[in-house]
Amino acid sequence: MGIPSAKFSSTGDNKKYLNLLKIAYNLSKKSKIDLNNYKKIGNSDPDIEYSVIPEIVAAVSSFVTQEDSAAQGLYCAIDIGAGTTDICTFRIHRNESADIYSFFKSSVLELGADRYYEATNKGNIEKSFFKQLGRVIWRTKINRDPNADEWESYLPLIICGGGSYIKAYKEVIYNYERDILIKQLSHRGFKGYRNILLPDTQYIHTSESIDPKRLLVAQGLCFSTDFYDDMKKYYAETEIEDIPRKQKKEFEEITKDVC
Repeated sequence: MGIPSAKFSSTGDNKKYLNLLKIAYNLSKKSKIDLNNYKKIGNSDPDIEYSVIPEIVAAVSSFVTQEDSAAQGLYCAIDIGAGTTDICTFRIHRNESADIYSFFKSSVLELGADRYYEATNKGNIEKSFFKQLGRVIWRTKINRDPNADEWESYLPLIICGGGSYIKAYKEVIYNYERDILIKQLSHRGFKGYRNILLPDTQYIHTSESIDPKRLLVAQGLCFSTDFYDDMKKYYAETEIEDIPRKQKKEFEEITKDVC
């Protein structure tokens, strides 16, 4: 089950989601559902493997596994769903045996499409989205991966989820790039974001033509738990220490006499 979480471990709220998944499955096997007595439901089916996957991890997994669409390097992913907006930065390392990716900074807030459309003051929602994007990007830039080549070229940006069609959110991303990143990083040659063209979904079959970015999370959730346990290697942000910024080489002062 996909969950709106930035954590990988099955503790805290993630454990609650896992328990809900087990309860829901057991309720689904009953001819009559009585929510008042759901706590009396017996132990989970031992033949069923239960797993909760952060939706942002499912989206990234789906993207990375699409042939050669994901090159090595630093990325920023924004998943705008119905209830939440999930943002993360991660780095892909490719080798012959596995894809290894490290999550540097993640954020999950109730800024999804439903929250936006229901808000009486949409300006406040847009400001919150702007701040969320800024915190993730700058935490990565200053502490998590300050020496990435992408800070001197383009930062690849993956935008997915049905809420990514909201015009105001698109403008927030555009304005952040224009007003913040370009101004503060132009001295390093930063040129802005580079939007990634998402590949067609391979694991979800439908008779309708659906934009791949709407199904990126769903496709990631189609993978088995073995896929997440064996085929890929993840490093959660809590497992990665901050990366120190490389010191610029200090040159000796050259005087006119030397020249």
